[in-house]
Amino acid sequence: MTTQYLQQTMESFYLCTHIPIRAFPSHLEETLCTGFIPGMTTYQQELYLWLQGLSSSERQSKELTFTLNEHIHFTLCPLGPFKELFTQAESADAIGYFVIGPYTDHLSLKEEFAFKPKHCISHLIQLLYSIGDSHTRHLTSLDECSYHIIRAQKYIREHFSEPITLDILANYLGLHKSYLCTIFKQTTKDSFCTYINKIRIDESKKLLQNTNLSMTDIALSVGFSSSSYFNTIFKKIAGKTPLEYRKAFI
Repeated sequence: MTTQYLQQTMESFYLCTHIPIRAFPSHLEETLCTGFIPGMTTYQQELYLWLQGLSSSERQSKELTFTLNEHIHFTLCPLGPFKELFTQAESADAIGYFVIGPYTDHLSLKEEFAFKPKHCISHLIQLLYSIGDSHTRHLTSLDECSYHIIRAQKYIREHFSEPITLDILANYLGLHKSYLCTIFKQTTKDSFCTYINKIRIDESKKLLQNTNLSMTDIALSVGFSSSSYFNTIFKKIAGKTPLEYRKAFI
């Protein structure tokens, strides 16, 4: 997840600024790159030599700039603000760093490189961190929703033959029912009632195919309160009545 998160952050940053960006996370042997400028490989060796010559304390700097040919720049900033995504990381240097660039502060080179005056760079670094923070919150929110919905689906599969209401399920999960209703629809694309009915209809199909139980017995065994309601929901979901469905397997 860490690599995906970094890549998404870098792609969003590049779309906003048009400045290429690399990440050098310590947990990966290779670097992550987004954005390309013709001739970039020409500067790559000199950039890497500069990076190798930096001390640990220099890599932990909030902002450190390397200049080539007077007006072509690369700026280093740490992955430190993303520390919670890494394990066993005691310092920003232990995590890794971003390198933003190349960019230029000279108007004559703006056709070849992204033009960014030097005083803008600290603001761009804050933009990078803000983008990363928004991705973190989004991913955390998705993970939390997925956890609750997986538990909800498991409960429904295990208790479909019993009365299940939104209140019962919300109490089981420890959630407010309006919140559960919202994330359930967002995640499954079905309302709470529709999802339960689909599970019950799927179970009833097995009984219609493999047993001689009456419609009433099947309806009650899969959680419907009456055979008439069972018939209505079955036809709505399956496109035919339970009896028509059973006859197709005789």
